[in-house]
Amino acid sequence: MSDAMTEYQEAYDANQSATAECNAIAATIKSAGAILKDWKVATMDNIEINVPGLLFENPHMRIDARKWPTAAAIASALTNYHATKREENVKYNALPLKFQKLINPPTN
Repeated sequence: MSDAMTEYQEAYDANQSATAECNAIAATIKSAGAILKDWKVATMDNIEINVPGLLFENPHMRIDARKWPTAAAIASALTNYHATKREENVKYNALPLKFQKLINPPTN
């Protein structure tokens, strides 16, 4: 395999990892958003605030604070995604056409 193909594969792998991180953050936020539609009975677990006992009766209405991303974590994940996506495209475009024909182009 050529150095260019290796570089593309590394860039592709980095972008796949960044994409997975952003998908995980988005899933956490979407899940919390669904819970908060009925916010009057929602609660948050794993945080140092006393929650009335009756709210613990419905585990489906709990948001896990340990999974909740900070604004800095969201910004970092998005920045990393865009940087790795750009690098993946640069490395793909640097491949000779004969190699580009052998692989799928970047998609996400």
